[in-house]
Amino acid sequence: MANSQDVDLMSVGKHCSFHDCHRLDFLPFTCSKCDQIFCSDHRKSADHRCPVSDETDVRVPICPLCNQPIVKSKRQDVNVQMELHIMSGCKELLVRKKPVHRCAQRHCRQIQPVPFVCPKCGGGFCVRHRHFSDHSCGNLVQAVA
Repeated sequence: MANSQDVDLMSVGKHCSFHDCHRLDFLPFTCSKCDQIFCSDHRKSADHRCPVSDETDVRVPICPLCNQPIVKSKRQDVNVQMELHIMSGCKELLVRKKPVHRCAQRHCRQIQPVPFVCPKCGGGFCVRHRHFSDHSCGNLVQAVA
């Protein structure tokens, strides 16, 4: 007779969805394309013959007219995306560049992924110049002794 600890261990893990395997795996993988669960031997799309997957293409399409990169959709064909872009006069579906945040302090060349915005003057600053006294804030009131 199995005790309660054995029953708990039997409920852990998932069975592989591959038709010839069905192995109980304690660290199963979920396919990102077909959402089925697989063991380590069948985790790749080619290993479990994924019906949804043709190998994932990671290349970004480039418009032949404007030479700009086009937004790639997982749900729509690349050719349809390109046609929509060209029909818009090469104005839509363009890949946008991330904004560059440069420190507002004069002679500072630091680039930050997220700027520190001064609540007094509204300028975006780097870590070194984030305090009022470090960036010579114009709205800083000096205490007179």
